[in-house]
Amino acid sequence: MDYICNRCYCTKTRVDKPFRFTQCKHIFCDNCIKEVTKQCIICGFKRPASLPLVEPLPAEIASYFVPLNETLGSLRTATSLQNTQLSIILERFYDIVIQKTEDMTQECSKYKNNIEKMKEKLNYLKGISPNTISTSTNSVASMDIRRQNNRYSFVSNCMTSEEFRVPTSCKVLKSVRK
Repeated sequence: MDYICNRCYCTKTRVDKPFRFTQCKHIFCDNCIKEVTKQCIICGFKRPASLPLVEPLPAEIASYFVPLNETLGSLRTATSLQNTQLSIILERFYDIVIQKTEDMTQECSKYKNNIEKMKEKLNYLKGISPNTISTSTNSVASMDIRRQNNRYSFVSNCMTSEEFRVPTSCKVLKSVRK
């Protein structure tokens, strides 16, 4: 790779000594590196260490100088591998979630059955037969209006729909007067 000094812009072909690469990621020729020993003249980094840019490049800096097409190829390969691994992990996670959901549904069903059995036992202990329990949907309310001392009173009683019969001699009043 061709290098250029970040200060004087000279190229490697014009300089016999190797360029140097600083820890603040700048490249300097042998003449300009002398001015950088106390502080980088590009970014102001204090006392940057530097390595010579000679082939083979030191392992610490070699990755900075790999051609971009090779870097992109390795990134593509790494991305593909990571996507595959992520898909496998998500698939496994999904399987675990589905299994746990099924297990919890079965457990919930068991608890529900146990609650129903306990309700039956409780009703048995209370002396209530399941066939004699009435609900409000099977009953019909009837109401009598009675007059006592010039006042009307309402008497209500609930009957089951089997007990409720409309008398055949019932007349409907069109108006009620005091």
